[in-house]
Amino acid sequence: MKRIIKVLLSSIFCLSTLVGCSSSPYAKAEAQTLTIQGVPVYVEPDEETTQEDINRHLKEIRTQPEFLMKNCTGIHLQGENTHQERKLQVYGRDIGDTAGYVQEREIYFDAKTKYSNGEKTSDIIRETVTHELWHVFDYAKGTDEYYLSGLDFSALYNQNPGSISEYGATNVSEFFAEAGTMYLHSPEELKEKNIDVYNYFESLPKE
Repeated sequence: MKRIIKVLLSSIFCLSTLVGCSSSPYAKAEAQTLTIQGVPVYVEPDEETTQEDINRHLKEIRTQPEFLMKNCTGIHLQGENTHQERKLQVYGRDIGDTAGYVQEREIYFDAKTKYSNGEKTSDIIRETVTHELWHVFDYAKGTDEYYLSGLDFSALYNQNPGSISEYGATNVSEFFAEAGTMYLHSPEELKEKNIDVYNYFESLPKE
């Protein structure tokens, strides 16, 4: 009887924990659609995408603030090959490796996390998600003619485009997304780098 009870308890534990008795994290991911903070998340794997790749991204998506997430209409977690193929269709040319990109309010991520020379850390994944969400915010809060970053914020960029990061100096849109990411994850660093930019993000409505 104790043996039967032990087996039953073990089965219940597996169901309740979801991961405690799951298959290997290196198992291939399957296509599915989830919802996080009201945003549909589409898992679009290829043959190389593992469930661990997807789980690590889902974990960091769940940490994002609601005021950013609510502007997004969809997040796509794609296998590397799927991501590259769609990106080529969108841009019409090879624009190199990207961790993610935005089309209006939709975000497309390359979900691959492990490479021959290393892997994406949790911090990198989290900051990448935040960065792309700021691009969505930039689009959603702009006007019919301009992104938000193309309005008053552009003066801050023009004053010191290299003050946030090398990548942020690329253009005002990347400056905005890099600064927004720093505002959320390293606010003291942003204050030191550019207090005017910090004050700008501090003043943004976050309902």
